[in-house]
Amino acid sequence: MHFNRSLLAISIGCALAASASAEVVFSSGAPTLTGNMTIDATAGVTQGANLLHSFSAFNVQTGESANFTGPAAIDNIIARVTGTQASTINGMLKSSIVSANLFLLNPNGIVFGAGAQIDVDGGLYLTTANSMLFDDGSQLLVSDSGASGFTAAAPSAFGFAVTPADIEEYKLA
Repeated sequence: MHFNRSLLAISIGCALAASASAEVVFSSGAPTLTGNMTIDATAGVTQGANLLHSFSAFNVQTGESANFTGPAAIDNIIARVTGTQASTINGMLKSSIVSANLFLLNPNGIVFGAGAQIDVDGGLYLTTANSMLFDDGSQLLVSDSGASGFTAAAPSAFGFAVTPADIEEYKLA
């Protein structure tokens, strides 16, 4: 994995993993995905080499997978969670787009369980930020289920307007 220190924003907490429903729910009202989920580029918005997906819920349970797919021209997959619950990853989080970076933004937190697996060829960026900033000065708000502020410029930083939620690994005692 590749990490850019200027973008990587992880806050570690000590809360226990909460149960979550096993589903990926698009903010747009597209059909809910369960099981081995393929999240195709056509379900998102593309600007240049950036692909944006907006979810009201993003959870992957044990034995499930969430696989982001799309054209080879995509450099950055931005998956933002606009809902009010933390994301729970107990299965496989994957990108089939070779060399693409995957950004998962959920201001409510991200919990990786004992069965979590990651298969991303590019960089993986996990954050509880509530916005993403781009090289051209644009700002994409996580709370906006539209694509305002989404641009073809490269991601450059995360924005935090409140105390960040936790990103944690759940360990059994």
